[in-house]
Amino acid sequence: MKRTTNIFALTMIFMVTCASCTQKSVEHLLPPPPSADEAYPQPTKLAERTDVPLSQLLAQYEQVLLRVCPDAHAALQEGLSQQQLEALEREYDITLTDELRTLYSWRNGSAPSPGIDAFPYMRFVPLKEALDARNYLRNPDESKSSEVRELQDAWLGFRYSWVGVLENGAGDGYFYDPNRRHDESCFFYTVHDDIGYMFYPSVGNYFEELLELDRRNELSGDDTGVKQDSKWTYSEEKEFLNRFGQWVE
Repeated sequence: MKRTTNIFALTMIFMVTCASCTQKSVEHLLPPPPSADEAYPQPTKLAERTDVPLSQLLAQYEQVLLRVCPDAHAALQEGLSQQQLEALEREYDITLTDELRTLYSWRNGSAPSPGIDAFPYMRFVPLKEALDARNYLRNPDESKSSEVRELQDAWLGFRYSWVGVLENGAGDGYFYDPNRRHDESCFFYTVHDDIGYMFYPSVGNYFEELLELDRRNELSGDDTGVKQDSKWTYSEEKEFLNRFGQWVE
């Protein structure tokens, strides 16, 4: 029921935002907005942080990409220099973690065309593109009424600080929250209808997960990018994920 309610609520907000509806025309149809803890919980028992350097894990994953989906590897863009990273941090008034600097120094996302996913069902978003998208969501749209903005803030405000690192274009993805950069829960996966979060104690833990999936022969590729072929039950998948972070519902 929680999933259905949230899909419905987000659909109504989309209608208000994009179809020139008024707040009052849909507000009475919506349930009360979720609390901060409901919408964006904190993990309580994260797995241990990997001690393998991220640069080493990235090199290993690059070899996986070359084997399972060379087209996805070819679509990756050259990494950013430290000077370019610092310039973007200043321009967008944001602080990246050391791990994210390492990630974007390795590769600055994937080219938008032909849109091949370098991660399972996810595009690696170039940093400037991700920061522009963050600003678009955060900054008031003058075409929206104050009532519509209040409605959006109530339902989506908790996402305003997020940076989309890996995204599928439908609101699902792996995000970085600079407001949590001092915590071990600043990198996480979630879906747009808020059925749960997968928190990682480090970006490296996510790459450890990917490498384990490859060892299990669960990664493959086609002309759209990297796929994950899994036949696990929900409980088996949750147990697996908790080896690398914590799944929170």
